[in-house]
Amino acid sequence: MSEVANLVASTALAALSRLRHKEGANRWTVGAAVVQLRDGRDAEAVAIGTGVKCLSMSQAREGAGAVVADVHAEVLCRRAFIRYLMSEMHLSLKAQKSIFSFSKDTKDQFPLALNASFTFHFYISQSPCGDASTECLDSSQSEEERFTNESKRRKYLDGTAQPSNSIPDASTPTVPHEFAAAQRRGEVLRGRLDFTKHGILRTKPGRIDAEMSLSMSCSDKICKWLVLGASGALLGHFIRPIFFEGIVVGDWFDEVALRRALIIRSHGILDLPAEYSNRPTPFLAQANLPFSYSKLHLESISDTKLLPSDVGVAWTKGLDPKDALQVLNNCGRKQGSAKRKGMWMSSARSGVCNEMVRDSFLRLVSEAQGRRDDCTAEGRNKLEGFVHGCQGQEADEGSPCPQTLRNVDVDNLSYGKLKRLNSEYYKAREAFLNHEPFRGWVLKANLSSK
Repeated sequence: MSEVANLVASTALAALSRLRHKEGANRWTVGAAVVQLRDGRDAEAVAIGTGVKCLSMSQAREGAGAVVADVHAEVLCRRAFIRYLMSEMHLSLKAQKSIFSFSKDTKDQFPLALNASFTFHFYISQSPCGDASTECLDSSQSEEERFTNESKRRKYLDGTAQPSNSIPDASTPTVPHEFAAAQRRGEVLRGRLDFTKHGILRTKPGRIDAEMSLSMSCSDKICKWLVLGASGALLGHFIRPIFFEGIVVGDWFDEVALRRALIIRSHGILDLPAEYSNRPTPFLAQANLPFSYSKLHLESISDTKLLPSDVGVAWTKGLDPKDALQVLNNCGRKQGSAKRKGMWMSSARSGVCNEMVRDSFLRLVSEAQGRRDDCTAEGRNKLEGFVHGCQGQEADEGSPCPQTLRNVDVDNLSYGKLKRLNSEYYKAREAFLNHEPFRGWVLKANLSSK
């Protein structure tokens, strides 16, 4: 697999270097990319993400679907990948060149199928936060950092910690009851608390003296994508889950920790639907080239004090250049946006937030129904059966309308409700969350405070 891994890494790094957005002086970040291979050779990056920030619990709740709460590179890259898949689905529905084609089996519940010659691989410039990197992070700490973190840990455990933003620590009423209960059961930890515990769920961020985040670590999220698919519930109305065939990691590569965190933890999940139980096991490999903005690389060439990047970047192949590159600020919104009269405007939403992804999905459904003006005549002919199914009429046998969307007024459904219509995905999700290593997963929709 070394030849494929080298191809994936070199393709990802070349694409990252071509980003129009460049990091500021003395700023480091993490980079991620989805690399598409055709027939195992022709490689191109179709989605890119950079970033190391994440919103606190209160910030995420305030912004809801209008903000991106997790601005880590891996998460932004996956969101950009979903946009890429949707753009390719649009092309397919308009009978244009695409990685998708109409399913050959007219009785197939999925109208579109990924052409067999395409596979996808995930590149990350640094081992993902959480379980995959705790050992490397622990060993890389200086004595000063170790002393500071240990001091914060002791204050946290005895309840005397005073967070820098005046938000109390995890023993106080601001922490969701479900998280606190899972933490007492030993099922989840905050950030970097207790490096000696392996195979456990962790939340972001790492700082113990800051308000907690509702976002799970990238190790946990990637593990979930490897079970439920990187394409997610929304696109699962149209296509079978798409899985990464390989994971290529740069700095802090530890194959034992990566395999434990991303693969082994999910072994033995019961009651997965067939589309998820027959998933591939990705190969793990180390990148052979450095990422120019990685912390380790910058430290190796300069003694200047480095700061983490305060922005996140998501880029998607195939979109209009003005829309393809999304730069997010530390509020999870478009860079340069600000409140007006104390309110956030809709224009502050980035193209990768849930609300905008929902809007793109509804345009996809509208196009599938033949209601969009830019749907070609050939595309409309191919979608004749789709109209009957998705506009509330009984679909004929063999109609390409997703079974999950028949007789449903999708225009009035939220992002979350559109996802939950994909019952097979949610069966798989339930099986995943019922598996012992994942029972402490922070479910944002169900969180409450004490």
